[in-house]
Amino acid sequence: MNFSFINEIILAAVLGFTQAVTEFLPISSTAHIRIASSILTQGRDIGLTGSNILQLGTILAVISYFYKDLVTYFSRSIQIIKSHEVWNQFWKHAIFWWNYPSIEEISAHKEIDEHLKEIENEPNFATDIAICQIVVGTLPIVIIGALLAGFASLDGNRSLEGVATFLLIGSILMSLAEWAYIKSKTYVKTRVISKGEVILIGLFQSLAIFPGISRSGATISGALFLGRDRKDSVRFSFLLSIPAIIIAGLLDSFKFIRELIANNFSNLVPEARSWTGSQVSLSLLSIAVGVFVSYIIGLVVLKWLIKYLGNNTFKWFVVYRVALAISLFVTIWLGYIS
Repeated sequence: MNFSFINEIILAAVLGFTQAVTEFLPISSTAHIRIASSILTQGRDIGLTGSNILQLGTILAVISYFYKDLVTYFSRSIQIIKSHEVWNQFWKHAIFWWNYPSIEEISAHKEIDEHLKEIENEPNFATDIAICQIVVGTLPIVIIGALLAGFASLDGNRSLEGVATFLLIGSILMSLAEWAYIKSKTYVKTRVISKGEVILIGLFQSLAIFPGISRSGATISGALFLGRDRKDSVRFSFLLSIPAIIIAGLLDSFKFIRELIANNFSNLVPEARSWTGSQVSLSLLSIAVGVFVSYIIGLVVLKWLIKYLGNNTFKWFVVYRVALAISLFVTIWLGYIS
């Protein structure tokens, strides 16, 4: 067993741990993985593909946390596909949600409010609406991610200078969201997140394709801009992250497998080689270690982190992000890292 083997396994374990902790906090897991890989490999990058695959570990932790909800959504989805009667009920609820009345309409017409209560008390209404919200909220990042995938993976955007810049941009966004939330706390809230709100939150989630923005930070910010309850915002943010991360992770996993086959399975385990060029191509074993560590650590910290995010502002996260960005700029300028 050679030193490069141990080196790469340790690197994967550290990146998995970093992914688990930073994925759930609004400080950008992609940025921290990029920084950690640079420090541990003398300036090299594991790339967008490796980063996305590592996220599968944390999304498995999220799935475990929301297991009961997801089983309900999945079971309902199967029923919708198999039964015409169930489909009709789902479609009724979906159309009702899509045309959900505004606050002004509810306030002005008592009969609308009574109709709302009647529909909202129907069996499976909440489940059907949650399915609609997750599907519609995921569409923006799928579309924008496909259109901007090349731009987001450019070396300039994944450089440490690019990461530091996006950390600052994300900090500004989160600060504005907190300011807007304070201003809107006294506003009347509708009982259901409307289609317009879901689409806006989905657009905010799309900003996470840039390393340094933070998926949870951007998505929660979108909900806070709308004056949504902080705990509900955090919960919806994590639920909404599941399809997007699974899609990105699976696509990059298929890409990795194709490369593995093309190279005659030469990258199954770390080899006795030096890391050359600007990137580190992690082996299948290393990626498996990273995903496993991110899953285990994610399970341990997720429950506490969701509770913490639901009861605290972005203040200290913004301070940390700004300090990290400034530190990156300074260390790059001084030549300590490249």
